[in-house]
Amino acid sequence: MDRSVTVFLVGTGVSLLISIVVVVFLRRRLRGVLADLCGTPERGDFWTDFSTVLFVLVPLVLALFSRPSGDADASLLFGVTAHLRWALMGLLGTLCTVGMMIAWFVRPTT
Repeated sequence: MDRSVTVFLVGTGVSLLISIVVVVFLRRRLRGVLADLCGTPERGDFWTDFSTVLFVLVPLVLALFSRPSGDADASLLFGVTAHLRWALMGLLGTLCTVGMMIAWFVRPTT
């Protein structure tokens, strides 16, 4: 298998794994916060599921758009790290966006 294909597959797999770990870590608490903000558990469950899809798909799509460089001298580790850069930026951006939206609605109203 070509080195760039290996970098692509490993980088995409690792980004998917990181996204799933973040979802598992946040899901229970996020569900409670969103159910409280939305007023009903059904609405909170919808927005929790919607956020979960975003936490997985945005980094995955960015990882799929990122192509490894054809530099044969670069190590596999640096190739995977460069590939993960976009996926992790997508995950961070999604986390920040969801966090800001929740923080906006949790603001005290006095």
